[in-house]
Amino acid sequence: MNILFKILGATSLRVGDGFDDHWAKRQERGLLGALLVGSPGQRLSADELASWLWGTDSAAGRLPNLRSLISKVKTGLRNRRSPAEVRSEQGMYWIDVDPDAVDYHYFRSSLRTAKSAMDEGAHQDALTLLDEAIGLWRGTPLSDLSSARADRWRLHSAQVVLSARCTRMECLLALEHYEDVLDELDGRLAQEVMDPRLAMLRMSALHGVGRVGDITPFYLAYRKNFLDVTGAEPPDAVRRLEQELSRGRSSRPPVAETDVPPAKSVIRNLPPQAWGFHGRQDLLAELTRLVAERSTGLVAVDGPAGIGKTTLVVQWADQAIGRVVDRVLFVELQGYTGGQPLGLGEVVGALLTQLGVAPDRIPSATQRTIRLRQLLEQQRTLVVLDDARDSAQVREALKVLSGGLVLVTSRKHLDGLVVRNGAYHLEVPALTEAEVFQWLHTELGPRALAEPLAVQQLAAVCAGIPLAVRILAQHAASRASQSLTSLAEELQDKRVLLKLGGADDEEATIEAVLNSSYRALEPPQQRLLRLLGRYPGRDLEIGSAAALAGRPAEEVSRTLDVLVALHLVDRVDGERYHLHDLVHEYAAQLPEPDAASAAALRRLADWAVWTVYNAFRVVFPSRDPFPVEGFETDVLPRSFRNYDSTMRWCAQRRHELVAVSAATREHGLSGHCWRIGNGAWEIVRLQGFDSEAGDLLTTAVDAAREEGDLVGLAGSLNNMGLYRMVLGDLAEARKCLNEASQIFNSTGELFGVHSCLHNLAACEVKDGNLSAALDIYRSALRMVTGEGEPFRKAGTLRRIAEVLRRQGRNDEAMAHCRDAIWIYEGIDDPKGHGDALVELALIYREFGDVESAYAYARRSLEGAEAVFDVDSAATAAGLIAGIAFDAGRYDDALRYGKQAVALFHRLRDASGEADAWDVVAAALESTGRPDAAAEGRARAKEIRINLGFI
Repeated sequence: MNILFKILGATSLRVGDGFDDHWAKRQERGLLGALLVGSPGQRLSADELASWLWGTDSAAGRLPNLRSLISKVKTGLRNRRSPAEVRSEQGMYWIDVDPDAVDYHYFRSSLRTAKSAMDEGAHQDALTLLDEAIGLWRGTPLSDLSSARADRWRLHSAQVVLSARCTRMECLLALEHYEDVLDELDGRLAQEVMDPRLAMLRMSALHGVGRVGDITPFYLAYRKNFLDVTGAEPPDAVRRLEQELSRGRSSRPPVAETDVPPAKSVIRNLPPQAWGFHGRQDLLAELTRLVAERSTGLVAVDGPAGIGKTTLVVQWADQAIGRVVDRVLFVELQGYTGGQPLGLGEVVGALLTQLGVAPDRIPSATQRTIRLRQLLEQQRTLVVLDDARDSAQVREALKVLSGGLVLVTSRKHLDGLVVRNGAYHLEVPALTEAEVFQWLHTELGPRALAEPLAVQQLAAVCAGIPLAVRILAQHAASRASQSLTSLAEELQDKRVLLKLGGADDEEATIEAVLNSSYRALEPPQQRLLRLLGRYPGRDLEIGSAAALAGRPAEEVSRTLDVLVALHLVDRVDGERYHLHDLVHEYAAQLPEPDAASAAALRRLADWAVWTVYNAFRVVFPSRDPFPVEGFETDVLPRSFRNYDSTMRWCAQRRHELVAVSAATREHGLSGHCWRIGNGAWEIVRLQGFDSEAGDLLTTAVDAAREEGDLVGLAGSLNNMGLYRMVLGDLAEARKCLNEASQIFNSTGELFGVHSCLHNLAACEVKDGNLSAALDIYRSALRMVTGEGEPFRKAGTLRRIAEVLRRQGRNDEAMAHCRDAIWIYEGIDDPKGHGDALVELALIYREFGDVESAYAYARRSLEGAEAVFDVDSAATAAGLIAGIAFDAGRYDDALRYGKQAVALFHRLRDASGEADAWDVVAAALESTGRPDAAAEGRARAKEIRINLGFI
């Protein structure tokens, strides 16, 4: 029932959850009531309105007053956002309103529906309709009007409601509720002594309770009164009924004085419960808590296909009957399975059928809706709408189901219901691996006890999806002779798991469930899902998805939102998305032309190359990235704001970069492969991800070797040698560097040879062979002298200065270092200049010139901070802290030591961070803070333990 206006009393408007009968002055309320009384859209002249308002036949002299009242009524409706509107045209006035929104017209409509139900023998349905309709009469109708016309209408309406009461008692007689009829006649209808209909109802009720001897005395008394008042005999129908009932004998036994009302019917219209239900106790408890707090409202339950939404709801609903609700109705909306999604009419029909009402007995869709509302209000009812396609489908049904408890399930995020309808959202997550493990133990019995490791592997394969667990358990049960270990190995191929379980029923597979989700997508969404199946990783971002699709990022973002809503893709954060293994494998099997797949992968490879190129330039601003000639592309790569955001992105996307790199090699894009690996490996390694760095370089070396790209191969081997040196594998490092040097030499790439010599010398330094290192550096210096490469020359001079300082030859070291600084200043290389200043500070520290060492280290730090060179800044800050401590400047030592700790932490340089903590702890001890110093030492020790140094 959706009544917005009441005229059966003072003319009232619905405002929120209640009615306001003081919304305007009396005449304004009377005017609206006069407009509402007529049939929908009935037009009244000014004279007719005047007769309603003032009892006059003409509006002459009152038109200004009438127009003012109409204007005020319009304003009052508009201010209260009423859907009705008063209209006028050529001196006629009417109101546009749904008739069922007015209590009087709703009453008449319900009365017609009730009589139709009686004609078909549905007396209980008719009785319910009549009780609600009669209950609307709670005051003097149109009480704001006192005109003669209003009085005549009230007399007529009194007869209408009396007729409704008579019809109601006819229903009671048909249902054998005779005592109720007599109570009604002796109660509120006791004054209506002359109405023949009431006389006939009383005699029928007396017959029904077995009081046949009272029928004739009642009739004789009624006849005498009727004659006295009217001067005529009662209608023949009354006399004939008296004769028929008094001569006959009651075929029904008398009923007890106190009639026991019929028990409420318990309706448990639910699908069968799953035989094995595991986990979900937190969700069951949450549903129970919600209903305990509020027995009405809307709960939206969503989750991926196969996650067990329906099973959960059926389990809870079955437990809830009798505790929190009286009955449960269940309708499958067929949003994604079972054919065409159900419309409102089909939902109403299904619910009426469950409540015992044949929908085709009620010809009007509006009256079906009214009848359903009435039935739902009789008991606490939970309505489960399963498998909703979207919020719009559910919102249609909510027009009927408001006021009860509605629980909706969908594989799509029903954000619209949450935002617009205030639904409580509950997402069904994957089961934990422990829950799946326990479930499989229960299903597999002794076999699980014999092969616990295999059960663990099978649990991991299921990925927390109950449908997968059931399919796998059934499959294992049908292969009792197969070992679980063998089965676990077989199911590592996700394609096998997707199709498992389809021997008996093709729809009972994970693939079939995902097919229904796929069919619900629009063509552009289907295309993106297919391309995501070609994506080499499981995590991606909007930029890489846009490159894959070859569409603008804004468009792809909207498409991804749809896939997220259907739980085909998970959103990790504002930019990142994750594909479930089974969904990824399913999408990979969807047909896509080879040319389209190849073009998509090429765009993705372009995106990765240029994104890594941009990252390299931010992290290593003074170094040349890998060559990108011939790699122009229309794909928009990612750009980076600063060092921190770049490092954070590379850390988060390292697995994606490894996967894309491997895929480019596999699909013959070797040039992309070695560029990605050589550009990304060092950024990844700086953050402690040595394994991923090694994977990137290994793939790069293999790709370049397969392609026969000598420059790419030599560069990759050079970087692999540097990587091996950092890990301490000096033999393998030298092997890679020597091969790289030979290739560079054969191709005439002297600067490549120069880089290899630098790295070979660094190996000797790390191995303690300073003389050998010095010889190699000097060979490198001769190679670039006079070649117009001041950057490389300056770098070699600085490295020679470092080796000389380590040998104690500080005068020679200072000369080489100053030469390097002079060159760096000339070519405006702030990073190289800063590194050389640090070396110079170290030399002065060896000389014992603390002030000069301190000053040069400060200059280096300031320069590094100016160009956001975190690596150089960390080294300079640590050096300043050590120099300050040696000089007794403990406050400075503490300040710069803490700065070095933070910078090394950002760089993920654990060794540097531990050394900086040592200085901080020593400075704290020297300033009288032993407790804080102990904490600093403990932190340094913890880091070194993690590094394996202790």
